[in-house]
Amino acid sequence: MNRKMRDLPEIKSSLKSKIRSRPKVVSAGRYLDLYIMNQEKTRLEQELRSVTGRMKNLESSLRDHQKSIADLEKELMNAGTGRYDQKAPDNPHKAMCIEY
Repeated sequence: MNRKMRDLPEIKSSLKSKIRSRPKVVSAGRYLDLYIMNQEKTRLEQELRSVTGRMKNLESSLRDHQKSIADLEKELMNAGTGRYDQKAPDNPHKAMCIEY
């Protein structure tokens, strides 16, 4: 019984160790998640810039083609034919037999 009494003061209570005032430990996994999310955000922003630039290029090319088509249609109308969907030649490419 004497031994039990001697060990009793060595036990720390929550008041002595001030457990309530200690900040909660944030696990390293949370920092890893934050880093991964930031990297993904950066990648997505870069991809968005790339896609936006590509979209502008495509719109520009489309406008150029539409203008070319309109110009060709005007030329064909002024030429007097009135239509430009004439039949293509039957065999525009020559065939050549090769013996091995």
